[in-house]
Amino acid sequence: MLIVGDISGIQDYLFDISGRGGGQSRRLRARSFYLQALTECAALRVMHAAGWSTDSILLTAAGRFILSGDALTATGSDDVSRVALNIERWLLDHLGGRVRLAMEISTGNADIPAMYDYALRGVQRRKYRSWSGIAQVDGAWNPSQLVLPPLDTPCSICGREPSRHTQRDADDDTEYRIGERCRDDFELGKRLPNARWMEVRENPGPESMEIVGAHIILHFDFPTATGPETLAVLSLRDEIPPAGTLSPVLTHRLARHIPQDRGRPLDFKEIAGKARGDSLLAVLKMDVDHLGKYIGEGLARERSLEWLGRTSRKLDRFFAETLDRELTKPPWDMIYTVFSGGDDLILIGPWDVMLNYAGHVHDHLSKTFEAEKLTISAGAAFFKSHSPVLHAVHQASDALALAKESGRNRCAALGEVLEWPELNHALSTGTRLADWVDARAMNRGWLHTMLKLCTERRDAWLSVPEGLDTVKARSLRLKRQRGMLASSRLDYHIIRNYPKPNDRDGTKVEVRRWADAVLNEFDDWDRNDIRVLPAALRYALTATRGEDKD
Repeated sequence: MLIVGDISGIQDYLFDISGRGGGQSRRLRARSFYLQALTECAALRVMHAAGWSTDSILLTAAGRFILSGDALTATGSDDVSRVALNIERWLLDHLGGRVRLAMEISTGNADIPAMYDYALRGVQRRKYRSWSGIAQVDGAWNPSQLVLPPLDTPCSICGREPSRHTQRDADDDTEYRIGERCRDDFELGKRLPNARWMEVRENPGPESMEIVGAHIILHFDFPTATGPETLAVLSLRDEIPPAGTLSPVLTHRLARHIPQDRGRPLDFKEIAGKARGDSLLAVLKMDVDHLGKYIGEGLARERSLEWLGRTSRKLDRFFAETLDRELTKPPWDMIYTVFSGGDDLILIGPWDVMLNYAGHVHDHLSKTFEAEKLTISAGAAFFKSHSPVLHAVHQASDALALAKESGRNRCAALGEVLEWPELNHALSTGTRLADWVDARAMNRGWLHTMLKLCTERRDAWLSVPEGLDTVKARSLRLKRQRGMLASSRLDYHIIRNYPKPNDRDGTKVEVRRWADAVLNEFDDWDRNDIRVLPAALRYALTATRGEDKD
C-alpha cells in the first residue's frame, strides 16, 4: 500500500513577507524551516494513524511525503483519512488557507508502477478540489466553513493575519504591528542557528510549537527524556544519535546553511556587501530536468518501491546534505539556503557568487548522477537587500521556466539563456573584463557601447512577418538596418577609443587584442565567444558598478 501526500502553496507562503520591519532574512529562515517541519509532522501523523513505523517513510522532502506499508483495514483507512482532514483544517485555521494538503491512498501491490501512477493522479485531482472535505457537512456543501475571521488591523509584515504584537525595526527604529505567525517566525529564526535536534510529539511539551496537530521541540542536545508520545527525533545537522537510543530517529539533515560571522547569522544587507561591484543579491532556482519521466521509467523497469525509496533518498541527500556541506566551504559560505531538498533548491547570496555556484551545482550533479544521466536547469534574478524577496523569486521562477522551454540543461541569467559551458565562458570573460576596468586598462563606458552594438547586431536577424501593421513593419526594418551597420560602428569605436596595438602597457595590448578578436567574429553569432558576449558584458558592468552609479 502506498500513501502520497503533497503540500502545495509552499513558495507563496515562504516568500510572502515584506521587507518592512527588519529581519527579513531571519523570518525567511524561520519559514523555510517551519515548512520543512510541517512536511515531517504531516508524514509522521499519517504514519502513526496507519499504525506503521518510521521504516515506512520512503520520502519526506520538498513538501511531499511518500509512505509504504502493509494494507490497511477499513478502520485504519478511515483513521488515515480523518487525520488528513484534521491537517487540512489546521492549515486553514492557522495559515489562512495559503498552504494546502492533498493526499491519496493507493492499494494493490501487484502492479507497483500503476499504484504509484494512481497515487500521483489522485493527488493532482485533490489539488483541484482543495478544502472540499472541510466545506462538505453531512454530505451538503457549506461554504461558510471556508470563511476566515476578519483581519481588523492586518500584520505589517505579511498583511494576512490580525496584528497582535509590536516589533521595532532595527534599521530605522520604527515600530510595526505584526501578527502571531510573523512574531513566531522572528523568534524561531533566532533559535534555529544553535538548535541541533527536533523532537516531534503527539502532545505538547516544554516550549513546544504546534504544527498540523503535532508538537515540535527544538533541542540543543539529544533529547534523552523521551517517551511513547514521541513520534520521532530528527537531526538538524546530520548528527548520529547516542548509542542505546529508544526513540525512532530520522537522520536526514533538516537544518540548512546560514552565512555567519563568528557565530552570528548575517542579514541580507551584510551578505549583499560581499558581492563584487554592485551590492546585489541573487535568487537562484534550480531543479532536475524530466525527473517525473525518469522515476516513471525506473519504476516500470525495476517494479520496486524500494528502488523508489533509494532514488528519492539519493536525490534528497544530494540537495539537502551534499550541497549544504558544499556551502560551508569558501567562497560558497556566503550563500543563504532558503530551500533545498527533493530535486530542487532555492538559494540567495551575493550575485556573482551565486552565478558561479550554479555551475558548481551542475558539475557536481553531473558526476553524482552520471549513471542516471540526470541534468539540471536554473534561473537567476538580482535584487537589492532591502527589497521584498518575493519579486525576485518570481523573476527567478520565470527565468527557470525559460531555461526549461529553451531545451533544458541550461541556465537563464544575465539576460540570456546559456548552456552550462556557455555560462562558464561568459563568467570567465566577464571577470576578465571587470579586472581590466578595475586596472584602468579599459573604460567602463566601452562595455556599455559594445553591449548596445551587440543588441543592435542581433536585430539584424529580425524577420518582418507578412501582413504586419505598417508602423511596426517599418520599425522592424529600421532595427534590421541598424543591426547591419553594428559591425562597422564597432570597428570605428575600437579604432577611435581602444588602446593602440603597440601600446607600452601590456594589459592594454591584451584589451586591444580582445576587442579586435570580437570584431573579427562579430557577424558570426554561431560562435561561442560572440553568443555569450552580451552576458559577459552585463556581468562586467555589474561587477564594476558601485552604489553611487546607475
